[in-house]
This record gives sequence, structure tokens and C-alpha cells, in this order.
Amino acid sequence: MLKHKRAEMGFLQPKKMTYLLEKLENSHNKDAQVITKICLSTGCRWGEAANLRSEHIAKNIVTFVSTKGNKPRSVPISPALSNIVPKRTGKLFPKSCNDSTFRTAIKNAKIKLQRGQMTHVLRHTFACHFMMNGGNILVLQRILGHASIVDTMKYSHFAPDHLEDAVRLNPIAGIDTLTPSTITYAMPSDFNHMSASYKLKVSLFFLSLTQRSKAFMHHSNLKRLGGCKLHLL
Repeated sequence: MLKHKRAEMGFLQPKKMTYLLEKLENSHNKDAQVITKICLSTGCRWGEAANLRSEHIAKNIVTFVSTKGNKPRSVPISPALSNIVPKRTGKLFPKSCNDSTFRTAIKNAKIKLQRGQMTHVLRHTFACHFMMNGGNILVLQRILGHASIVDTMKYSHFAPDHLEDAVRLNPIAGIDTLTPSTITYAMPSDFNHMSASYKLKVSLFFLSLTQRSKAFMHHSNLKRLGGCKLHLL
């Protein structure tokens, strides 16, 4: 079976977002800018925002009903965003408020998007920045309305601590932090009364506990273990 490479996800950096919003501010369709801000603030799809009704926004919480999975979901929004939402009864945005104005703004802002992405870049932008700012992947799943966490995991690598647990939780993490100043050996109490050959065996056993140290044995008399020095690297 042939494996197809997943298309790269494009997302907007703050500077591009600001430039895009400025272009929308100067457009003839002011509602397009509001829809864009709703998408950037909640991670919703363009159609979900465009189909909002007045009863879907209350106490700074927006509830998306016309969703892809046919399951409503609620996401809090800022008071500032809530204040610019049109004060209309029923449908908030007219049918004429499609994505054509957004497309024109993207073009005028000279923003290059992945093929076929267009308004979906807003959803990706929200998700990417959510993770880069330290958001929880499970919370993101709920916000985006993904039925499976697998769909949300594509954003996990944007987290600032992505895969850092591999450094902290790997089996030699504790060993790698051992230094001569942090290693303490508890030699047997009768160590000094052991034979030279047994002393060597015991010493090497304790040394092997670090699983990373090298022993340099320096001695002036090969017949005497007492002249042997063990150094940890």
C-alpha cells in the first residue's frame, strides 16, 4: 500500500495576522473581519462562525451548532470580541458573508497559503498558537471538536516542551547526571580486612553501579591494592 505524505499545515504568525485583519478592516464587508476574529479566537471553521445566531452567544460564551460532527460545542470568548459581534436578532451574519472577502484580503496581504487551505488556515493558526503558548492537547481536542485525539495530535509538536520528557524520563536520565561530587559509595564495613583480589572485585562492583564510569587504576605496586586509585569520569 502506498503511503501518502501528509500535506504541511500552514499557520499565520502574529505579524501576518495583524496585516490580514487590517486588510479586512478596510474591506467593504466588515462582517468578514468579525468572522475571522471568531475563528482565530475559538478555532472554529468559517462556516461554523458564519452560521451563528444571536442565541448562540451569551455571557461571553459562543456555542457552535452547525458543526462538522453535528455535535454542538461551546467555547468562551473575550468581552472585547463579544462586543464587536453584530447585535442582530436571529442570524448574525448575512448569507452574502462568504469567504470571498477573506480571499481578497489574503491576496492583498500577500500571504501565501498551502493549496486548498484558505479559511482553514484560521483554525490551524488557533491550534498551533494554542499549543505553542503551552495549551493542553486534551483541552484543544475539546475546543476543536475532534472525535478522536489522533486528529488533534498533529498539533502536539508545536508545544514548547514537545518530547522533552524523552530527556527527563529515559532510563539513563539519572545516570547521566551522576558526577564525582554526587556519587557516594557505601563500602562494606570489613572492606579493609578483605584480600587484595576480593577488594578489587568489590571496588569494581560498586564502580559498575554507575553504568557509565570508567576506571583508571594507578598504582605504584602491582602486588598491593592499597596503592590503587579509582577515578570516576
